[in-house]
Amino acid sequence: MLRGLSLCGVKMRLLHIPSMKIVEYQGEGPPPYAILSHTWSIGEVLFSDFQEGREQQLRGYSKITGCCEQATSDGLEYVWIDTCCIDKRSSSELSEAINSMFGWYQNAAICYAYLGDVDEGQVAEFDDVRGHHGSSSFSKSRWFTRGWTLQELLAPSHVVFFSGNWSVIGTRDQLKDIIAKTTAIDAGIFDNGVLEAYSIAQRMSWASGRATTRIEDQAYCLLGLFGVNIPLLYGEGQRAFVRLQREIMRESDDHSIFAWSSGQAEDDSLNGGILASSPSQFASSGHIRRPETTEFYPPYAITNKGVQISLPVFEAESNISPQLIAPQTTETFSTPSVTLTMTSLQKLAVLNCHPLNNDALRIGIFIDRPQETLSHLRTYYDLGLVTVSLDEVRGKATRVELLIRTHNQSVERLIRPFSETDELLFTQPLVAKFTLHRVVPDMKWHCESADHGPLTIKGLSTLNWRQNWVLEFRDPEGHTFLLVLQRAAPRKIRVFIAENAQMAASEKDINHQARDAIDRLRVPGDRVAHQESSSGLLYLSPRIRERPHALILSL
Repeated sequence: MLRGLSLCGVKMRLLHIPSMKIVEYQGEGPPPYAILSHTWSIGEVLFSDFQEGREQQLRGYSKITGCCEQATSDGLEYVWIDTCCIDKRSSSELSEAINSMFGWYQNAAICYAYLGDVDEGQVAEFDDVRGHHGSSSFSKSRWFTRGWTLQELLAPSHVVFFSGNWSVIGTRDQLKDIIAKTTAIDAGIFDNGVLEAYSIAQRMSWASGRATTRIEDQAYCLLGLFGVNIPLLYGEGQRAFVRLQREIMRESDDHSIFAWSSGQAEDDSLNGGILASSPSQFASSGHIRRPETTEFYPPYAITNKGVQISLPVFEAESNISPQLIAPQTTETFSTPSVTLTMTSLQKLAVLNCHPLNNDALRIGIFIDRPQETLSHLRTYYDLGLVTVSLDEVRGKATRVELLIRTHNQSVERLIRPFSETDELLFTQPLVAKFTLHRVVPDMKWHCESADHGPLTIKGLSTLNWRQNWVLEFRDPEGHTFLLVLQRAAPRKIRVFIAENAQMAASEKDINHQARDAIDRLRVPGDRVAHQESSSGLLYLSPRIRERPHALILSL
């Protein structure tokens, strides 16, 4: 299992069970102790409550006594509980405790995972081999959704799960298959405990669906998983996660730290960099591994301008067919007649990592060098990652020294996608030669497009969503199709595509035409593509001119 960390010199408080007093250890190691893992609720007992003698008046005291009784039955006289063993009024003590916490869980004799929202009746639903978990609330417990409990699941050598009334649910070893299914964590980690056997992207993905009360804790709760330490700066927001990644890069050359996708940062200055703004952007990266045997990749460096790194690069004119791994999935998204297209300044940079069980592929990310700058930004991360065959990398890519910003340092928003209120983005060409011909309702709009490349239409914020929004696309040969957008809910948009259709002469007739296109969805066999989204990304595969073509929209 995981090796215990040496924390000599770190101040640690323990609750002495016989006296129910909090005692302090520093310098020499503490005596054997049990450690509690739980989620906070109303009435938790704090360190100050013990100091002032009112601990027994609070609702959370029953949780403490339950933990102490269990520790006593296991032959232990000390317990560590985060609510009362850290004086959170001291920022320096809190910072030291958070940077030491993973080690405290590693060094504990036993960890009690207390699931207060699972009752005794639900525990009884498990059979002797813990197989009937589908109807039990064990896998649905809030404990599995919190950021801090991830390290509390992985760090200890021995974990026992308890229900709300301190009935034993089972040990981590007994429940490892259920836990693995619930958390998307490989069950092998519970046997060997070697975190370094898993890529940075894989470990980040384990935290992608977890929440913390404070946004900075999304980073701070992961310090132990990556063996790094950083000072705590509450108030910095998502920048805490950027600082975490910068510290990880000082210790590791694992390229999978760059293999993230999807999601827009709340802090716009963090968009466009090579570093993610949140663990949630690694949700689709649980299958990304670093090669066991690798070709030589020079070390990279973090500078005040970004990441200086040497990578194989495909230029815009490269004749390659990368496959798209769409966000929130491990499946590739592609059609035989469509390949991803890059503008003259764009490149596809290839990372030294690959999808699980396929080391003949490599992961690629799009980068773009804005005009009159020397550094690159990462682009099209909402599309997901792409894979390129290792043979194509060796035969067609050129190794290039790149400077890629860790975040967008420009005041101007240089990257796509923008917020949904600003623009509509076609992040993959509909079909060669098709261009936007007309927009109804009539409004101010601006179109940016490269030949056969991505198309951006700005001006969506002026749209009256009480109407349908219709775009007509046309090619030089006169072929057309209509794209109809319809607001279905505050953050949900329906998209319809009608082929071989032209706009009517008047706006009134166009609105009737749009409604007719929508109504035709009810007609069997009519080829009107339709999809709705509340996440902002749509993946459509309409047939235009009798050929399938990929269309990806960001709204």
